[in-house]
Amino acid sequence: MICNNDINSMGVCIVNCCMVRYAGITCDYQGGVGLKKVHEAFQLHSVRFRCSDWEVVDSSCIDLERLNDSRKSLVDSVYRSAKDLVKKDHLITQRQVIILHKEGWHQGVLGIVAGKLAEEFSVPAILLNDENGTASGSARSVEGIDIISAIQENDAHLIRYGGHAMAAGLSIPIEELSTFISGLTTTIKSQLKKLKVEKELIIDHFISFSDLGNQLFEELKILSPFGSGNQAPVFACENTEITNQTQFGSLKNHTKLFLQDEQGDSQNMIRWNSSISVFPFEKIDIAFQIQPDDFHRENSFFLEYVDHREHQPLPPNIHINKYPIQLEDYRKEPNQVYEIERILNNDTDAQIWGEGLEKPTNILLRNRWQLDEKKHLLIMSAPPSYSVLNGLIERTNTIKIFLFNWKMQTDDTKQFLLNLGNIVKQSLQKQIEEINIKKVAAAMCQREETIFHGLVWFQEHGDIVIENIFDGKIQLTKAQAHSTNKINTISKKLNRSLKETAAFRKYYLRVDPIQLIRKLQE
Repeated sequence: MICNNDINSMGVCIVNCCMVRYAGITCDYQGGVGLKKVHEAFQLHSVRFRCSDWEVVDSSCIDLERLNDSRKSLVDSVYRSAKDLVKKDHLITQRQVIILHKEGWHQGVLGIVAGKLAEEFSVPAILLNDENGTASGSARSVEGIDIISAIQENDAHLIRYGGHAMAAGLSIPIEELSTFISGLTTTIKSQLKKLKVEKELIIDHFISFSDLGNQLFEELKILSPFGSGNQAPVFACENTEITNQTQFGSLKNHTKLFLQDEQGDSQNMIRWNSSISVFPFEKIDIAFQIQPDDFHRENSFFLEYVDHREHQPLPPNIHINKYPIQLEDYRKEPNQVYEIERILNNDTDAQIWGEGLEKPTNILLRNRWQLDEKKHLLIMSAPPSYSVLNGLIERTNTIKIFLFNWKMQTDDTKQFLLNLGNIVKQSLQKQIEEINIKKVAAAMCQREETIFHGLVWFQEHGDIVIENIFDGKIQLTKAQAHSTNKINTISKKLNRSLKETAAFRKYYLRVDPIQLIRKLQE
């Protein structure tokens, strides 16, 4: 038997022989094949298996466990080192962005630690490793701050960079850091001015603790996976009392909240990266998400803290039935094209949004960048995300929406790569060495983040070289090289991005249209 570093074949070997033995390992790769800890080990080492018997594979699992323990140790070490730098300069946490750099930090875990700091301090965080006069590392952002846009505005100081709104990588000469930090801080301040002064949290459903159970958890699993393209529902329980708090974790940096609602039912809730807090209110309304708890046992869940406020009784008319946007739902109609033509024949102030490589004939469709301000908008099929759907409504300033589902867009990874590969191939054949991510996303009815992951996949696969990224445009050239050891990491990101999109499209099909539009307007 030969197992190379392909994630599927390696995952099959380890699942077959060691899944029972290593109960802490869980599957989350495409098709349910592959292992979370294998991926984490890949972040630190290039692993290649060539084995002739199961004992060697079993031994390799032990090696992977060791590598995973090493990764955890590195994360803790860099995190403690970063927190020490923060403690030495208390003003760091009062700035709009945390930028830390130090010699000797492991490059493979900087993104993980930057994400922890961004979550802990609610500002973007950038961690850089100093080596040979260059600082290189990762950035992680928070909601409302487009980190790659901010970096692009200050790219004159950089050697290279790339990423998307929530995460980025960059390299910079150390002597340029001071100027870069100043410019980036100014840019982020400008972004913050455009945000609402008081952040609003959208609650999908108010719930009692007695309503929590396996049935609700199973329904949520149908809607998963959740991520930036398919936001996880946020629940809230009102008039709740915190009866106790305890610290846990190797650094005692997480908190378990013990709660009781007004019916007397109790639940525990996890508040990550926090210390025991004094809540100034006797009763609170607390928001949370329901997360799978694969660590303790399969098909179980835990509650993850999101936010809280002083208890405020809900107004009696919270479930309003009138909305400024009118809706007509044709998603279940058997002859979608006929209904579209009928509406257009009687409506001169309507336009149709439709994207994807397959389109109906004799109907003029407009993509997300071609729409005008018109009163009526026909949505031809399921958009790839809430943000895209919201953009359609904001751009058109419509007062009436017609919902259709002419044809379900495929979000299969192989088909996606085939379609994107054809676009890249045609561009290179026409000697067009620049890809506009926004236009490609519109052509394929996908999120821009997914297109970016796809292009990076082709680079790590050895097909293209990404030369430069600026203002949503990627300059690339043809390459003929072998796959790099990063191909598995980017495969996971791409696969998850497509799964999030597929989950949102399914949600679009079955959700009550009032709920769909209400969430956009809140």
